[in-house]
Amino acid sequence: MERARLSPKPGAGKVQIIPLRVEIEVIGLVGAGQGSCLILKDGNDTMVIDCGASPANSPESKLMLQRIVSCIINARPQYIVVSHYHFDHVGGLVPTLKEFVRMGLPLPTIIATNMTWQLLKKSLSVAGFRTDAFSSNSYRYVKHQVSTDKVTLLDVSHSVPGSASVWYRGSKNVLYTADFRKMELPSQLSNIDFLIIDSTGAMRNEPWEDTEVLAQKTIMDLAQETFARDSFASVYVALFSTQLCRAFGLEQAVKNATGYFPKLHGAALFQSLQAFRGHISGNTTERFNLVTGVWAQGEGNRSRMEGSALVKLSYGTTHDTKLKPGDMVILSGSIPAWSGDLMGQINSMCKRIHEMEVQVVIDSSFPKVEGSFARRAKVHCSGHGNLPEIVSAIDAVSAKSPNLQVMPFHGREDALGRVVAYCKSRSIDVIPACQGLVITL
Repeated sequence: MERARLSPKPGAGKVQIIPLRVEIEVIGLVGAGQGSCLILKDGNDTMVIDCGASPANSPESKLMLQRIVSCIINARPQYIVVSHYHFDHVGGLVPTLKEFVRMGLPLPTIIATNMTWQLLKKSLSVAGFRTDAFSSNSYRYVKHQVSTDKVTLLDVSHSVPGSASVWYRGSKNVLYTADFRKMELPSQLSNIDFLIIDSTGAMRNEPWEDTEVLAQKTIMDLAQETFARDSFASVYVALFSTQLCRAFGLEQAVKNATGYFPKLHGAALFQSLQAFRGHISGNTTERFNLVTGVWAQGEGNRSRMEGSALVKLSYGTTHDTKLKPGDMVILSGSIPAWSGDLMGQINSMCKRIHEMEVQVVIDSSFPKVEGSFARRAKVHCSGHGNLPEIVSAIDAVSAKSPNLQVMPFHGREDALGRVVAYCKSRSIDVIPACQGLVITL
């Protein structure tokens, strides 16, 4: 028999019977990098879990963002939970909040770790929202919490600081892992009814050889090689503006090696680094540069005037810095094989750079760019667990959750399929994810 609770019916003295069940709707796309968004309803409680958008600047991605915003507005959530500061998990937040304001609706409270909130505050401020307590009476004031009586954020290892999985404890218990490389589950986590698990890395069986330490060492070795070959050459390391551990590590390595900090190109990278490590003072060197240059945070690769810092360099439209023969450009961020449009933009960018007689380096695990001009080296570290790490998380949860259902999420179709197959082999109830799916627990 389904349990129920009694709740006063608004505007009347009657009692409304609300079934104790949880409904989860998949609003965004289920593929990695394409915009994650879920709506969870539990009686009178409604929350959004992640509010992502696709970084691909296509008509389809714009329509998807409109759909996400519309669904969230219709749901009237009290909370929006942000698992981490990546565009495919947070890119729809500002457009959604703007629509709340346009319609005169109260803004939902943001639930995020303190680090994620620090990264979010800048983009909210640029969009005209207020986050300081002095603005609490403003209709554009956005409140922040790190938890509620039903929501706990669990730290996970991913490529951006402040990443967390979401543990919901209501009428049903739900665990949304979000993106993770490794995760340590708390001992008290048990009786999970529904597990939504990141499956991005499920096509890989063997342990990852890449580590953040190895990526940074390889980049520094390539820089030393370039400087030894040409005393006038410069090195440009292209990063997501959220690859803050790598950017910070390279800052320290360059400072230790040269006495100078690397020069930063791209406002998003500069602002995110300041939020992460605070302000630093010291002279910079133009021989070692950190630039925004890849797709993940919506740092476009299309426009010669409005693209990321590296795109502008590839077009020669920057005012103070120019690529020159003998330089090296290192793409130290994942390349979106799932998007032909983005891959085409990156290929074109790399070709322009190569034609300047500048050496291009991409990670050895990435899809090949067109032609044979790009050198490959271990200059990136994945932020997602492989299949053994994914199934280890499933096993750990299922061992304490006799009624567990699993939904693989955030991965290519073949990767999701591998996790589905594993669950079936263990007789674990599994639900294949798709956009528009509504699950009632």
